[in-house]
Amino acid sequence: EVRGTVVVNAAGPEVDAVLGGLDAAARRPRFELSTAMNLVTRQVLPTHAVGLRGRFGVSRPDGSQVLREQVLFMAPWRGYSLVGTVHAPYEGPVTDRWVTEPMVQALLDAINQAYPPARLTRRDVYLVHRGFLPQDPARRGDDVSLLRQGQVIDHARDDGVEGLITAIGVKFTTARHLAEQVVDLVVRKGARPASACRTRHEPIPGGHLADWRAFLDEQRADWPVPMPEARIERLVRTYGTNCRALWPYWQMDASAARPVASGTDITRAEVRHAVEHEAVVHLDDVVRRRTAMGSAGPPPEKAVEAAAQVMAAARGWDARRTHQEIDRVWSAYALAEGPEVLS
Repeated sequence: EVRGTVVVNAAGPEVDAVLGGLDAAARRPRFELSTAMNLVTRQVLPTHAVGLRGRFGVSRPDGSQVLREQVLFMAPWRGYSLVGTVHAPYEGPVTDRWVTEPMVQALLDAINQAYPPARLTRRDVYLVHRGFLPQDPARRGDDVSLLRQGQVIDHARDDGVEGLITAIGVKFTTARHLAEQVVDLVVRKGARPASACRTRHEPIPGGHLADWRAFLDEQRADWPVPMPEARIERLVRTYGTNCRALWPYWQMDASAARPVASGTDITRAEVRHAVEHEAVVHLDDVVRRRTAMGSAGPPPEKAVEAAAQVMAAARGWDARRTHQEIDRVWSAYALAEGPEVLS
């Protein structure tokens, strides 16, 4: 149990589960669920992003079907195409197992109908992005109407529960402003002196550079270990002005500059840095989020196993825990076997 003067509930679609311990009056739903799904596919249009109009049959909670038109997009991304987004109302548990194979095929069919030259098949899909977004509780009918602004809920004002704040984000592009609002409210409630928020003007970590090309050339000139030019550029793009945080790993162990396994470009140094400095809890944090090892699809088995050994050594995992973490990675890429939601 953790206690604090102020608690911020920022659990995403689980905010209502966190609020479940409050009295009935304060437990009214704050996050009305809707689903969102994108696909990572082979690259279709390498230089242009396009908007398309697709038609879907979407299941209502009562099992009936409604035909819906949605604007879809196709955009180039890291040598692949991002295709989406399909939105639908949702009633059920908060889990990532709501996507089914028929749903994926339905999106492919809609894309191919809207843009026949794509000719995408299931074999062209490398990864399914899925998650939940908050709907506007005032929406009408079967269409999804998403919240457009982040929500900061002061439960002292709304429910008489002092010291509890709920934050509901809606977009990555507005997350900084939402965080500023939340922290300002925390400071006011704590009645403690604090300097004015600087994040509106302060570059994000690694972003303190004025001329990208000049900075890249400078790093290449000073790079401490032999490495392919493409890998150097990838690391500089990934870490920015913090890229030299990887250098001590290479100075201690030259092999840390090489990929953890064949089939991936991610180095042992990147895995170690993520484990030691980027607040990872599980192996899939490293594979799917802190590095690009599995961001566009399932990585090679040997790469996952090698990353697991690095993390196990740093965290003191035994063989059983290590195998559990590896299984967790693969389960994150699996789709549910369930009823069709789109057809």
